[in-house]
Amino acid sequence: MKTADPTTVTAAGDTVDYSFVVTNTGNVTVTGITVTDTFTAPAGPELTVTCPDTTLAPAASTTCTASYTVTQADVDAGSIVNSAVADGLDPNEAPVASEPSTATVGVTQTPALSIVKTADPTTVTAAGDTVDYSFVVTNTGNVTVTGITVTDTFTAPAGPELTVTCPDTTLAPAASTTCTASYTVTQADVDNGSIVNSAVADGLDPNEAPVASEPSTATVGVTQTPALSIVKTADPTTVTAAGDTVDYSFVVTNTGNVTVTGITVTDTFTAPAGPELTVTCPDTTLAPAASTTCTASYTVTQADVDAGSIVNSAVADGLDPNEAPVASEPSTATVGVTQTPALSIVKTADPTTVTAAGDTVDYSFVVTNTGNVTVTGITVTDTFTAPAGPELTVTCPDTTLAPAASTTCTASYTVTQADVDAGSIVNSAVADGLDPNEAPVASEPSTATVGVTRPRRCRS
Repeated sequence: MKTADPTTVTAAGDTVDYSFVVTNTGNVTVTGITVTDTFTAPAGPELTVTCPDTTLAPAASTTCTASYTVTQADVDAGSIVNSAVADGLDPNEAPVASEPSTATVGVTQTPALSIVKTADPTTVTAAGDTVDYSFVVTNTGNVTVTGITVTDTFTAPAGPELTVTCPDTTLAPAASTTCTASYTVTQADVDNGSIVNSAVADGLDPNEAPVASEPSTATVGVTQTPALSIVKTADPTTVTAAGDTVDYSFVVTNTGNVTVTGITVTDTFTAPAGPELTVTCPDTTLAPAASTTCTASYTVTQADVDAGSIVNSAVADGLDPNEAPVASEPSTATVGVTQTPALSIVKTADPTTVTAAGDTVDYSFVVTNTGNVTVTGITVTDTFTAPAGPELTVTCPDTTLAPAASTTCTASYTVTQADVDAGSIVNSAVADGLDPNEAPVASEPSTATVGVTRPRRCRS
């Protein structure tokens, strides 16, 4: 009779001790007793059986023994089956053989896999970056696992799925293989702020039953750096008159690494310029490195011309993927003004001819702003050519003139005997004022001559 101890094993390397009780069930002595043990494949090699007694009288017994070390093939097979036969010689040297005795040692099979997933680098900054993934698959069970694959699943918006390559697809217990895959970061990943994916290792146990690991997840962080820039230009860069048009361009660029939405441009004038511009942007969503050219037009005012320049500053604003505000540094444009302050004066006298001392001459002085800036503090200075005089007191109803505006100043003069004796009254007027920079502005002089008609004398 053959017995095994233990009757169940769990791993390669375990030891099974076999006992073979050989009994002489005949009526003659049997000598040269041996035990031959045969394994059913894949178990083996054959046992070396030791018998303490090789001669047995009728009814006598001996217990033979042997030890066997379990192989991985045995564990994968699920059992160890072997059969023993006792042989000897009767007193006539004829062979004597027993019926075979079989023992089966069971195997408790526990197929299992584990997977540990890592990413390198663990942080990325831009679309186009590469992440290299490693998947260490280990056979944590006690049976060989074949057909090993790794399935990796991304959390949206990441993707597409990885193609994972494993150098070894069959693993003995405790063996490992390192599978690999590479992934190219997309803009959607950068905007999302992280890349999350989970991997599972699959295979088949010796009975073709599926074996799957628990999932292993890796998270790759994204360093988000939202940023905008703006470059503002004006065309033309110099104006000369109220009513001129300035066309502004605002080149807004996404200088960060995430998509920016809801882009607007806010433009602020330095007083006295205004009102604020209405800026139009053809694109309000920009991927990293993308640009859009926003535009606006402005009509120059007299206040701008008087100020001498038009200064305004623009800022681009938007929202990052987390709805946090993004603002550019300001960009300023200055449009110069070519100031040409000027006055003209046209002087007239009424009447243009007088006859006697005591006559009155009414003077009109039409003062016109012939420049492009407002002139203030306008006065008229009138100078007589001797002997005429004294100087006139000129009154101007308006002392501030916008470009092209006029005012008619007036004065009256009483003719003197000296004027009549001189035969004419000659005087010259100049208009004066101040430009917006308080610099003096003077017209060219305008002269008027009033003639004198002398009465004829009669001869006797």
